Amino acid sequence: MLTYNIDRNNSTEIQYYNSASPQLKSADAAAIISAATGSYGTSKYLGMFVQGHYAMKDRYFLTVTGKTEGDSRYGADNPYSVFPAIGGAWEISKESFFSRC
Repeated sequence: MLTYNIDRNNSTEIQYYNSASPQLKSADAAAIISAATGSYGTSKYLGMFVQGHYAMKDRYFLTVTGKTEGDSRYGADNPYSVFPAIGGAWEISKESFFSRC
């Protein structure tokens, strides 16, 4: 599986205080804006996901997974990260020494 995504975001922050009643936490007609900031950004993401399964004698199971991600938010020094995983299972109820209930 391969994914590619481009995110664009806008953010605005307005700081204010209420001169009529400082305890009031809402921006009404008496609020005075003390600062306003905004930002715009674009980030790019690329990811790949690979998974394999193996079964032996219908009782031993192995899963191997590999994922790699590239994201512009990781920084120029290390734009890609790899996330490996491995898992196993044993269906013990299929063993001859396991008594069935």
